[in-house]
Amino acid sequence: MKKENIFLLAASLGIFPVALTYGLFQHMFFGIELNTIEMTNIFRATMGLYMAMGAFWLVAAFNTKYTLSALHSVIVFMSGLAIARIVSMLVDGTPNIILIGYTVIEAVIAFSGYIALKGSSVANTQQRSKVGVY
Repeated sequence: MKKENIFLLAASLGIFPVALTYGLFQHMFFGIELNTIEMTNIFRATMGLYMAMGAFWLVAAFNTKYTLSALHSVIVFMSGLAIARIVSMLVDGTPNIILIGYTVIEAVIAFSGYIALKGSSVANTQQRSKVGVY
């Protein structure tokens, strides 16, 4: 297994527990009481988004046809989360330690995804053949 596939496997396995904290265990991890169906729906949808991304990264870890797209999606997804959390901290204040930890981990994963993409044999092969390069 290539390093970028190992990275995708790790990213996928790491995101599933995070998804569950949003969708099922909000009170335990964040002290949030979901008092309306709408709030519950929003948190479950967030869990679904995280699960879907994790499932894609898991598939891509074992299918090189999707490796490059999955690496790009890890970078976009994780950097988007990290940047949004940092902006929220600046505007809204500091959240609990779990969410601060999520921010750090998301930034590290985004940067690691960038490094994995730059060193990817799949990306290098596509650049040489000019297939799928932006």
